[in-house]
Amino acid sequence: MSEVGDAINEARTEVNSDAASDALPDLCDITALGLVSDGHYGDTEGETTIATNIPVEVAEATPSGNTIVAGGVTYTGSHRLKFGWNATTAAINPEQLIKVHARGSEALMVFEQPVREKGSKAVWVCVLAKLTVGFRSPPNV
Repeated sequence: MSEVGDAINEARTEVNSDAASDALPDLCDITALGLVSDGHYGDTEGETTIATNIPVEVAEATPSGNTIVAGGVTYTGSHRLKFGWNATTAAINPEQLIKVHARGSEALMVFEQPVREKGSKAVWVCVLAKLTVGFRSPPNV
């Protein structure tokens, strides 16, 4: 790998070791939406856990530059989520849910249709997603 590539990988490793928990104040779980066994030889809509306790920072998205096109659907991302760069966070896609754990007076927050922002040389993975409020069936639509 090049000298720049080696430096980026070194920074990513450092961020994902100790720095992520210091720099990113919240924790989240990442789940995939799809079909799961219903226990009776059939399938039903459900969630499969991809990863748990991932450090994350949640911020409201800026009014501009938060339009997302995913799967032919255009929507506005309400929040920007920042993660340390690793295989799990780099693979975040619109079929997943990101559940930010409750903390203090903040309740559990569920984000849907996450789309990773471009920036392959970044140490952080930034994702635009929309905050889910209320019941949805099917989820993530």
